[in-house]
Amino acid sequence: MMAASDRPPAEIFQEYLRARTATMRRGATDVDINRLVSFYTDDIVYEDAKVKVHVEGKETLRSGIISHSSEYAGSALETRISVDSSISLANAVAAVITEVFWINGSAGRQEIQRKRLQVAEFRGDKICHFIDYH
Repeated sequence: MMAASDRPPAEIFQEYLRARTATMRRGATDVDINRLVSFYTDDIVYEDAKVKVHVEGKETLRSGIISHSSEYAGSALETRISVDSSISLANAVAAVITEVFWINGSAGRQEIQRKRLQVAEFRGDKICHFIDYH
């Protein structure tokens, strides 16, 4: 078992959101994607509660991120994730976030703005379980 992190989960989660933002803009690179997945344990479990998706493993998540990267159309200035509220207890963070980004949709370039509740459970300084509600 991995030792507990000296860094608070809320601080790590903020860094994770910055890394996630970098992957949601036009021209995201392998470096951006690698930075994002570096926050995950090898055996991470990701769940999307709305669409009933359950994904296991860092490499599976990496493949999913890569498969969507060409859809993003916004610049760094147009893409952001803000934390509206959050709570951090023990080894978990729950946060209501607002994402703003642009995609290349069927009607052309479209702005997406959406709220989500995200729950990240940590093992040491890595996210081992992530639940996304939207």
